[in-house]
Amino acid sequence: MLARPHSGALTSRRPEHLFGRKDLKAHLLEHFRSAQPPKYNFVIGSAGLGKTELVMHVARELAEGKSPFLAIIFVALRAKDTKDSVLDAIEAATVDALAKVGISQADQSAGAVDKMLAQDLLILDNADDPYKSESNTSQWFEDLLVNVVAKRHGTILLTLRDEGNGSLFTKPCMKGMRQVEVKPLEERAALELITHEM
Repeated sequence: MLARPHSGALTSRRPEHLFGRKDLKAHLLEHFRSAQPPKYNFVIGSAGLGKTELVMHVARELAEGKSPFLAIIFVALRAKDTKDSVLDAIEAATVDALAKVGISQADQSAGAVDKMLAQDLLILDNADDPYKSESNTSQWFEDLLVNVVAKRHGTILLTLRDEGNGSLFTKPCMKGMRQVEVKPLEERAALELITHEM
């Protein structure tokens, strides 16, 4: 049973086995359990390497045990390529996470939910869909992330297939950000995965 407000995505399906990623998972858990993880954190790697599953494993463990976060919110941004669709996805995931523990924003005193969200972990999965979309030539996603999302949420973790045009990484607020790269599985772990799937 997950103890903190959390997104339904973390409990809606059984976690898959994490092949060849145990060290990376332990590294991320240690990083997020530190006294002050940076505001922005990135997990980057080619498509199909297990970035989503890795961050879901980390999020589940943080929601169940020792963690500096008051809530864990997972937002799927696949095919979200407009400002409104991104904001709607974040809001829906936030409401869902709070509802999992019986918290309704309408029932809370002014500012109570905002104080909780200021100490949450917001996971923006597949953030490269809005970041690299054709509609982002004006850099609305970078501005939304820095000027809207970051003001409401505590720590932000984004999964990306790659750095794209790099504009997000040049923002002054990104100084001190943490970036972890997910690389292809080593041969032994790949064989273990293939054997498991058969």
